[in-house]
Amino acid sequence: NQFVVIQLNTTEGVLAGDALTVTRQGVLVGILKVYRVGPQGVVFTVLTPDLRDKVRVGDMAILK
Repeated sequence: NQFVVIQLNTTEGVLAGDALTVTRQGVLVGILKVYRVGPQGVVFTVLTPDLRDKVRVGDMAILK
C-alpha cells in the first residue's frame, strides 16, 4: 500500500477525489487521485501499480 504525501498551498482548495497532475522537469509523470486532505494543506494519495515506480521525491504536483 504505497502512498504519497504532498504539501500544497492551503488556498488551492483541494478535496478528496480531486486529481493532481504530477510532472518532472515539465514532463508528465502521471495523474494521482486525492485520497484524503489533512490539516495545513497536506494531501494523501495512493499510488496505483502503474505509478509506483514512476513518482519520485521532488516531482511537482498541481491541482488538475
